[in-house]
Amino acid sequence: MTDSNATNVARMDTIRKHVGPLAQMQLPNSLKLAERTPKISQLGKGNKSGKRRP
Repeated sequence: MTDSNATNVARMDTIRKHVGPLAQMQLPNSLKLAERTPKISQLGKGNKSGKRRP
């Protein structure tokens, strides 16, 4: 078990080193999506309320 844990920790270290720059590149995209989601939810609510009212 100790050997497998050591290899898993080493893998996590290598993954973090490789994912670091990729995550930084993807941050702007995630922020843009976060800004878009509330607007979409508000539009969806507005459409539903509009359909319910005659």
